[in-house]
Amino acid sequence: MKCRIYLCFAFLLFFVCPSFGKVFIQNNEIKFLKPIEGVFVFRIPNNGKFEVVPYVSDNLITNRDVFNITKSKLVINAGFFDPSNKKTTSNVVINQKLVADLKYNENLIKNENILPYLNKISNRGEFRVLKVKNKIKYDICYPYDAVEKNETVVHSIQGGPIILPVMNLEKEFFILKDEKGKVVRESASVLQKRARSVVALKKNSNDLYFIVVSKENPMSLPQLQRVLMSFGFEKALNLDGGPSTSVNFKDFEIFSSNKTPRKLKSFLIVR
Repeated sequence: MKCRIYLCFAFLLFFVCPSFGKVFIQNNEIKFLKPIEGVFVFRIPNNGKFEVVPYVSDNLITNRDVFNITKSKLVINAGFFDPSNKKTTSNVVINQKLVADLKYNENLIKNENILPYLNKISNRGEFRVLKVKNKIKYDICYPYDAVEKNETVVHSIQGGPIILPVMNLEKEFFILKDEKGKVVRESASVLQKRARSVVALKKNSNDLYFIVVSKENPMSLPQLQRVLMSFGFEKALNLDGGPSTSVNFKDFEIFSSNKTPRKLKSFLIVR
């Protein structure tokens, strides 16, 4: 019932309320809105004024620290990592160079329970920043998806799973089912209610959106998928969430760990 109310309210905000649409359509600056309780939507105009780039730290660092060090306009947490050895479990490309490679994480590649599914993990969904002639384009796809002849992948960062247009938790090894179809393994608490970080795109728009679901209104990914569809998003990628969910924008901050921001490995910065 609660989810239905949220979806109806979101529909009214995006398609009926004029002021909500005007903020996102007419403004050329980064803006954020709170369409429903605990959910924050940030719009980054693709107008040549802002640059979206992954950021990877050698040591674990908080979202707030990255925001201050880089003097960015906006920072959101991004890829997955192993807190025990501080190594990435998401591939990251910056300026066409692979700067974080999950295959160097021995806890991942030497885990006998994981090895049969390593190919699925390596091919989890990613966010891409592409150069098309002299223009920037964003996309959400799989690492093995080809680019057009006139496109170059400048930056990319893995998350997962892809939420929209189609979510396949088994394909990206976020769940594992037994022969009877029962879920026997779950990663990133995808079926549980947790804080979430998402990057998303709309049809017929070049702009980029970050969505943060705070711990005040945690959602499972199936729940979040319905909400994102109601907001009119065409493509969406889940990023690391739960206690990792963090965003800094101006003097606004969200973090979902208990008392202090969690230290993380990779981020998306807007400068």
